[in-house]
Amino acid sequence: MTAFSLNFKRWEIDSNSPVAPLVGTRFRRGIYILEFTNGERYVGLTENIVQRFRTHAHGSKHHPAWTDISALRFARVPQKEALGPLEQTMIAEQLNERQRLRNRTFNFDSNEHRPLDFTISVEEQQHWIQETWGREAYNFSEFPNLGPLPSPKVQRSTDAATYAKILADLSFALSDIIPLAPDTEKEFWTLTDLPSTNSNSRYAAINTGVVEMLVLHNDEFYPEVGVDHLPGPSGYLNVSPGDEDTNDFITAMRKAKKPGQMPIQFSVLRYKPIEAVPVFYPLGKLSDVMHERPELLQAAREFAVKNMRYRNGGLFRRFHSRALTDAVYQHLIDVGETTKRG
Repeated sequence: MTAFSLNFKRWEIDSNSPVAPLVGTRFRRGIYILEFTNGERYVGLTENIVQRFRTHAHGSKHHPAWTDISALRFARVPQKEALGPLEQTMIAEQLNERQRLRNRTFNFDSNEHRPLDFTISVEEQQHWIQETWGREAYNFSEFPNLGPLPSPKVQRSTDAATYAKILADLSFALSDIIPLAPDTEKEFWTLTDLPSTNSNSRYAAINTGVVEMLVLHNDEFYPEVGVDHLPGPSGYLNVSPGDEDTNDFITAMRKAKKPGQMPIQFSVLRYKPIEAVPVFYPLGKLSDVMHERPELLQAAREFAVKNMRYRNGGLFRRFHSRALTDAVYQHLIDVGETTKRG
């Protein structure tokens, strides 16, 4: 729980009401709750409540115009406080009060049951994303040794140092981003070894549902060349902006970067039916980036779980690499990795 206390002000307004006179010209950053004529609510975070309210009222690519707004609650939050945890806490409080929310993120009760729910309950999915996981975590050091394994294609085509970086990134993804990877393998996520594409060359890719989650490139692949660019192979991890506007999410993540942290870049990818924010980083440094930026780890877990719920891995199942997956499991066994962060 966060120590920061939210102090909400409430105004009874409609979708056409101007918000600027209510909140003033300063301190527009914070947590808000929209109330609707049918009794539903929506919890959100924003850097500018005036712009955000206008977006909700007039519609965007995320949802059609909400013309049934009946009230606005807004609590100012200073720059030093992270908005994400406050939003999650408020959503949880609203759900505990049995409020009906329009939020999709962290509001799993609003979704019909999906096949993933029979392996991991919706409550456990929520705890996994929020890093409050209560189930016994996988301790790969207690797994039996897999014995002699065939070499994956990527191992045969790369040098030892590069392959070690590939294993490190894949291992982190299967232990800390995808929930219960051995139980959900192939059914809800797949791993491809040297996947062929028309656009670029890849070492490996992890797909959650039918959408790419992690892609490891064998060349430089950054959106921009600049201060956050490093030469050499790179990877990108898709994360979810949640219910926040994608550009606002990227802006907030850029502002949150501290001196000395791993150089990363952000972009936007649009899949059907979702939008993703790929986080580009130097190959082999996924764990470092996620430990430096835990808010990105939550966003990555959300992306993985949402896509595992939406569709199973049938589209990519025939490309799933048993050899590379076993190599990753064996690496986790060798280093004695336990899924600790959930």
